Amino acid sequence: MRDYLTRVLLSLTLVLGVSACGPPEEEGTTTPAATPAAPGPPGAPPATYAAVDGLRVLAPVEIGRSIRPDQTMQDATFLFIPTNEVWISVVVEGTAPKATLQARWLTARGEVLEQSSQDITPNGHTVTAFHIARPNGWALGHYRVEVLLNGTLAGTRDFEVKEPPL
Repeated sequence: MRDYLTRVLLSLTLVLGVSACGPPEEEGTTTPAATPAAPGPPGAPPATYAAVDGLRVLAPVEIGRSIRPDQTMQDATFLFIPTNEVWISVVVEGTAPKATLQARWLTARGEVLEQSSQDITPNGHTVTAFHIARPNGWALGHYRVEVLLNGTLAGTRDFEVKEPPL
């Protein structure tokens, strides 16, 4: 009797284990390969943006409250208070005799607040910084900065202005 119960329990365990695996696949069907996860958090930008005239802007475009003397970001953040200046640091990879970088600062509705450009002579790894200040303070809300390389969109970065403390 004991052997019979052991066999029944073993059979029941096998049946439950197989049924938990789901229905058998039909012949000729394949399971799609899993899409590899993107590096970084969900929604993180890719490691580089599309190439423009043989140059590329490294992603993400860094945004923050201040930069170092070499124009790299010192105080990176995407949250600001109304009195803050907002800086971006843009890294261009590649070599060209001349290129134009442009920063376009936009409201959440897409209205252009300010635009500025800089001519650069990229030589391997070139870092350029842009900033914007609002003399009467920023209105609370969401904003975006777009970076254009030779007139082509090469990167974006969203940021938000909130009441202090952050």
